[in-house]
Amino acid sequence: MSQWEYSLTIGHCCKHDVVLPITQVCSHWREIAHSIPGLWASISVDLDFFRHGSLDISHIKQHLSRSRHVPLKIAVRGSPMSIGDIPFSKAEQLWMMLLEYSQTWNTLKLFVSNQSFLQASRFLALKGKDPFPNLRSITMPDMSNLHLLSVNFKRLTYLELSFYSGTSLEELFDSCNLLEVCILGGYRCEDPDKDANARPRILTHHHLRELHLRSEKNCSPHALLTLFFPNLKKLCLHKNTSYAHPHPAEIVALLRRESGGLPRCSLQSLHLAGYDGESADSILSSVQDSISTLSVHDYYCFLP
Repeated sequence: MSQWEYSLTIGHCCKHDVVLPITQVCSHWREIAHSIPGLWASISVDLDFFRHGSLDISHIKQHLSRSRHVPLKIAVRGSPMSIGDIPFSKAEQLWMMLLEYSQTWNTLKLFVSNQSFLQASRFLALKGKDPFPNLRSITMPDMSNLHLLSVNFKRLTYLELSFYSGTSLEELFDSCNLLEVCILGGYRCEDPDKDANARPRILTHHHLRELHLRSEKNCSPHALLTLFFPNLKKLCLHKNTSYAHPHPAEIVALLRRESGGLPRCSLQSLHLAGYDGESADSILSSVQDSISTLSVHDYYCFLP
């Protein structure tokens, strides 16, 4: 079993002790469990649980301490802040406790309020050093508050956003130049000073291996035209007809692009969902000489 399956989960309608029962089988099992830091390196917390439930958080601290210095997988959602006149001191204590271990965070899934970011920013500022030297993976709704945590984007190898809003996708991939996997539910890119007639500067990103465009929200047109991924191996396109999505011509241009003597990407895996037959066929034709895995779902007519 993977270490992630042993994650301690705190929240509504879930077990609060996933790993701890292993230590209660016998003294030998307990000794073995305590000697394996990886068993204690994952925790998932719903801070809203403390509005209606109570929990002694001391065993959570013990859980984290047993992880020693191995990279941590942290998932947090909800808000530790008080609402109205009701204080959520336990939630605040737990949020601060998790932030105490920020230097060992490796994988982070964060769905918290703006106030939670501000509280974390003030707390981390007191530590006076790089708060996330080992952080490599982030999953969040967007990046609007991420600057408050002083995250070094150039260390990230995995990024998953429900929505990206910025000047351009070029800006995103330039700031995250070591990304290997990127998942975007949508993106809005606006550059008021950009000359529509000017030839776009192409950003070559050498590290990206896997790209998912889910179209869960609107996608700005032409945003992909400034990007080149020569080492892209897996592309997943999930089209939702309720939102604007990348035009097939953009995808084809992305896949066929060559730059600075570099050959176009040799895509190995292509997943298409929600595309009509003509669009799917045009995308497929651009990579049919290199792909070894093809998946097509929910298309509107069969491919010829």
